[in-house]
Amino acid sequence: MTKERLIPLKESELAQLIRLAEGGLCLAIAFGTGGAALQANKSPWAVPHLEQWRGITVNDGAGI
Repeated sequence: MTKERLIPLKESELAQLIRLAEGGLCLAIAFGTGGAALQANKSPWAVPHLEQWRGITVNDGAGI
């Protein structure tokens, strides 16, 4: 059984992901008392976007 990977989201990140998912992409979000979190195993396309927005990756001059 695969362990669910949750990535906490800021409100602005959630809004950006919703806009990107309007093209028909699956966006799995878990909501709780601590806020919203991306279910990374169910929405793997969103992880690189979060990494880039947070400055974790560098692609073509973007990021840090």
